[in-house]
Amino acid sequence: MIYQNSNLVGGKVLSSTGEPLAFATITAVNINGQRLGYTVQANNQGLFNIDILDLSPGVYLEISAAEHVTKTFSESQYKTATEFKLERKSGDLDPVVITAGGKQDLKKAGWIIGGALALWFLFFKDKKRGQ
Repeated sequence: MIYQNSNLVGGKVLSSTGEPLAFATITAVNINGQRLGYTVQANNQGLFNIDILDLSPGVYLEISAAEHVTKTFSESQYKTATEFKLERKSGDLDPVVITAGGKQDLKKAGWIIGGALALWFLFFKDKKRGQ
């Protein structure tokens, strides 16, 4: 929302479920996504105010937050909106697969290390006998 007679834009950043997104980043960008030098961070309740000196047509607000999809709001959207909702990212993490193979691998490693140590002792035991 643009406050009367000013270049101050403000509102509240929310998740798609309506939860405040603390410390979201709000940046003024042009139509090509280039930053215009105006960036602020929302507070712990998702509230922000950004003073954009040049509110000419073609200035957009890019809003990002951890674990959420970055969204760009047009001038017509941020002039009237008081709430800016972001969708949660999905599929960011690869699934974890737990198998019992780890124990077998450790057992094999133990046999290999044990065998190597046995051969080493046998080799040096024979060397000492020859001396």
